[in-house]
Amino acid sequence: MTNRRTAASANPVLARFPAISSGFPAAALLTALALAASLAGCGFSTPLTPSSKAPESGMPADQAQAPQFTDIPIPAGARMDLDRSLVLGARDSWLGRLAFTSSASPNDMFEFYAREMPRFNWIGITAVRAGTSVLSYNRDERVATVQISRTTLGGSEVLVTISPRGSMGGGATNPGGFNLPAVSAPPVSRQPLR
Repeated sequence: MTNRRTAASANPVLARFPAISSGFPAAALLTALALAASLAGCGFSTPLTPSSKAPESGMPADQAQAPQFTDIPIPAGARMDLDRSLVLGARDSWLGRLAFTSSASPNDMFEFYAREMPRFNWIGITAVRAGTSVLSYNRDERVATVQISRTTLGGSEVLVTISPRGSMGGGATNPGGFNLPAVSAPPVSRQPLR
């Protein structure tokens, strides 16, 4: 025991951690810390029921269970992140954000949403494939934005945000629809590079 105390008093770092200096197995301490760190990153999640429309070939869609979301496609194996999701409203007219993870790659998720959203009567507005890919759609009086990014351990994180479409106070003088204050800035001048 005197060797351990001597080591702890000789090393100020060990003196601050009596569990290590008292002979507590370092492997057990590191395992406990790793377990605590991995659990701290985990949120509550629940499986999502896949939803799909019948393919254009006329084959029936697989509807073993009634899906929670009937107006957007949900891939098989998706797990909803309850901490990051906020869904308000009924099945076909909900608003908010649906966050979920999938074991599929971001490229596969991008292709899935690009193919499946039109089958749910969403009209594509724009799509950008990047580190975080974004697809935007319009349907009736709602706008959907799908953000897809890679998760740390592989697979994808998907955020589907649905909001109402309509004017935000704009008009003929503000065709963008956003009611923002006017910005007065000096004119931009061009100068050649030397």
